[in-house]
Amino acid sequence: MAFTREQVREFISALKGDAELRELARAAILSDDFAALPGLVRANTEAIAALDARIERLTERLETFIAATDLRFVRLDDRAKAVEERLAAIEQQLTSINEHLTEHDERFDRVDGHLTEHDQRFDRVDLRSDRVEQHLTEHDGRLESIDQKLGAVAKQASDTAGKLGNLEGMAFEERFIRNVASHIGPRFRRARPIDIYGDAILEEALARHPLSASELRDIATADLLVWSTDMLSGGEAALVLKVSRAVDLGDVVRADRRARLLSKLGVNAVAAVAGITASDEAIRRAKELSVVTLLQRENEPAA
Repeated sequence: MAFTREQVREFISALKGDAELRELARAAILSDDFAALPGLVRANTEAIAALDARIERLTERLETFIAATDLRFVRLDDRAKAVEERLAAIEQQLTSINEHLTEHDERFDRVDGHLTEHDQRFDRVDLRSDRVEQHLTEHDGRLESIDQKLGAVAKQASDTAGKLGNLEGMAFEERFIRNVASHIGPRFRRARPIDIYGDAILEEALARHPLSASELRDIATADLLVWSTDMLSGGEAALVLKVSRAVDLGDVVRADRRARLLSKLGVNAVAAVAGITASDEAIRRAKELSVVTLLQRENEPAA
């Protein structure tokens, strides 16, 4: 049905004076997609806000991890620098993500402000919404990748710390054995290392009191066997040492067992454990078994 110009002018005049008629006309003219657009914009805005919160939590977690890593890696070499460079790159990625999200928020604000001005812009708004959803999906993927990288860095730090602890323990044992005479004083003096299979005194004792092959191997696995003068008793003693940077209950039990085996030969064998620290359980058991405890603070000169 065609309308004359006069009828169109009358209809427009009626729209200006009747709000209800305007709503009916707007509902008839505008598409369902346009009516649903404000809801989509709100949903996307909420999704972006949730993503901002997630990124903020991840940033806090990353900062906490970096602080802990700095303390743990003070003695590491080029590997620590590589980790720091990787963390710096992650921070840059997070900064870039935040900048992109801020830009998206600004775009949404502009779209929302112009919705009532130009009907022909709705198609472009739909396209922008699709791009934002795609970017959000990409951001989720990046965040998952960052989580995995952080987990790998944390595991690498833990493994490195464990290896460093083992190296420090080996270094302590090597220093102790190399300078055993100064470490076992002042109670034990005039230290002389014992070769379980080549010591003349022990060979004579073994001839009188044979031990089984397994018992001999057990004694031979002691960290250190030393002839020394025990200033407490004034006599000669065979010191059976278990050396460990951190002495535990097992160290005490092994030293005591090997000293008891050596005593079967008629030798005055004294069990001893040496280290920097010892667990409460180890100290308590050493007292019960009369195992000598030789503890030295880290970097403390030998007695």
